[in-house]
Amino acid sequence: MNTIVGVSEYRKEDYQEIYNLSEDKHAMDDTWEEWKASKNRALTNFQNIGLKTVDILVTPKELVQYCRENNFKINGKSRSQFVSHKVSILYK
Repeated sequence: MNTIVGVSEYRKEDYQEIYNLSEDKHAMDDTWEEWKASKNRALTNFQNIGLKTVDILVTPKELVQYCRENNFKINGKSRSQFVSHKVSILYK
């Protein structure tokens, strides 16, 4: 079975809010356009090594709810865990 790697997908209209909510802004791209370019480079790298990827939409509301329920700070680790959680639900 091929491993499925979930990749965060942010709507342009949500990116600034997620950026503002996050405690690790210093590690994030400043704009949606910069993030999209970074994501595309990561997707190319994943595909080059044979991984199957799936976009997982991350909305501010769902991210905040997930972090509250799990007592997580909003940062790169919790964003990744949120995406992994959604992948595990979608691909049981």
